[in-house]
Amino acid sequence: MIGSRRKVLAILGLVPLCGLMNNAFAQKGAATSSPNKSSTIPSAPSPQRTLPSANASQDEIEKFCGNIDSQAADARFELQSQQLQQLRMQIDDRIKVLEEKRQEYENWLNKRNEFLAKAQDSLVNIISKMRPDAAAAQLALVDDFAAAAIMLKLTPRVSSAIMNELPPEKSANLTKVLVSAQKLPPENKPAPKSVKAGQ
Repeated sequence: MIGSRRKVLAILGLVPLCGLMNNAFAQKGAATSSPNKSSTIPSAPSPQRTLPSANASQDEIEKFCGNIDSQAADARFELQSQQLQQLRMQIDDRIKVLEEKRQEYENWLNKRNEFLAKAQDSLVNIISKMRPDAAAAQLALVDDFAAAAIMLKLTPRVSSAIMNELPPEKSANLTKVLVSAQKLPPENKPAPKSVKAGQ
């Protein structure tokens, strides 16, 4: 990873150098210099390719700079690929943690549902063995839907005795809940034909 970053920095360091070379080449025709003197070109931070001479043509300089740009793009792409790979690994780790949490929550929920089912069965057995007036006093303090669920699990003889001991309002509410719970969807039956008088 560190070697790739150094490679990127080295290649990117050559790109500004190409701009300096283009400027020097453009000024070469306008400036007057002795034939014994040559332009001084600064060396690259980490040269990996042979730099063109000061007398190189414009095409050679452009070709050299194009190669440097291509290498810099490849190095950047490699660095981005490594970064994306690291992000993918981090995301996979988080997904694994979330999956473990989800499994843990499902196990807890199953245990809770089993406990509630056992507790409800035990409560039904307890209420079925109580006196009707005492059971009615307990169910009067319970939510209508919970009380109706308990009444459905009792035998008709026990539930009717408890209903007789409940307050009228509570008994009416439980009756509505029980009727709505046992109501079947209406069947698509044809409407009865009207019978005319005399037939």
